[in-house]
Amino acid sequence: MSNKLIISCLGDSITQGVGNNDVSWADYLKELIPNSEINKLGLPASRIADDNCDVLPFVKRYNDIPKNSNLIIIFGGVNDFNHAIPLGTIDSVDSTTFYGALNIITVNLLKKFPTADFLFITPMKTFGFKNYPHWNTNNEAGHKLIDYRNAIINIAEKYSIMVLDLFNESGITPDIKELKDLLIPDGLHPSQEGYLRIARKISKTILYRM
Repeated sequence: MSNKLIISCLGDSITQGVGNNDVSWADYLKELIPNSEINKLGLPASRIADDNCDVLPFVKRYNDIPKNSNLIIIFGGVNDFNHAIPLGTIDSVDSTTFYGALNIITVNLLKKFPTADFLFITPMKTFGFKNYPHWNTNNEAGHKLIDYRNAIINIAEKYSIMVLDLFNESGITPDIKELKDLLIPDGLHPSQEGYLRIARKISKTILYRM
């Protein structure tokens, strides 16, 4: 890495900062990582895969990442779960499947940014936000949220990319009322305290594992 980190954060509403006046973990990251510049590319309701909705998916937005980025964070998947995006197979290059979109994004970013560092972040557990099912129930495609989490980890392993597994390591669970009320009050979007907790975990991953 160069002395200055140019961090580009490709994500959805949790990267945008919905629920906290558009201030998210990405904004707090700048305070936690010295000499860093943050590009926040969060778009509410954005899926990783392309399902022809009005909101551009990650697979159509990854080229928006600035060319001077030397650390790229990709944090998504919960909207794919909620909208029953098909998983596909690990070698797929079909942008309408979750695996296919992940492969397209990853391969092209690795080619475009061969000297950059990459970090994948898995979705957290969710519960009770609009039509989001409980994280341990099946969506209309017959998949659980953990299946999308596992796909992210599998793609990261395939391309030797580091993963922060917030599904298992966020410390934020909607199944305990006290934690949900404090950290993820609507069941999906963190509160200020929740975003700060995520930002600390991400910053520690960057500072101590990269």
